Amino acid sequence: MPFAYMLLLVIFAISFFISLSLMVKNFKNTFWNTIPFSMNVIAIFVAIIMLFNNDSIDDKFYKNFDKRNTVVDMVIQGILKPRENGQIILTDEYKDVSEGGRLFLAEYDGKMVIYFYEWEGFLESSKGYAYISEMSGANLKSVNLKIFKEYEGKWFYCSTY
Repeated sequence: MPFAYMLLLVIFAISFFISLSLMVKNFKNTFWNTIPFSMNVIAIFVAIIMLFNNDSIDDKFYKNFDKRNTVVDMVIQGILKPRENGQIILTDEYKDVSEGGRLFLAEYDGKMVIYFYEWEGFLESSKGYAYISEMSGANLKSVNLKIFKEYEGKWFYCSTY
């Protein structure tokens, strides 16, 4: 991901210097030449902010890894119980492990799936981290999960669709 931002920054920098040289070359029409120049300055500024403010998926995962494992243990032991729709509302101590302070519990074919929201999208689309009790033979189509990355143990970065 940082490579894409760096490439974008280089492309904007090249167009910045081209527009700067055109502005100096055609000094008589400075007002109309400053519009692309100012757009490039804004684009470079935004690209730099995005480059240094972007938390990677791995950083977000490992930041709350211990708390997520504690929540999974609490669900398995029955301390946290789901509502009828499968949602579990987290206590104040664990609200930061899932967006909105809630998670989703589903069971399919005897396999438990605990879904921690990282980003709640529009309608039913979302991204997050899933704990799947047994991955061998798990039918992820029935859970509606698309796995992007597999982490240690039974953790996955995935999205719903």
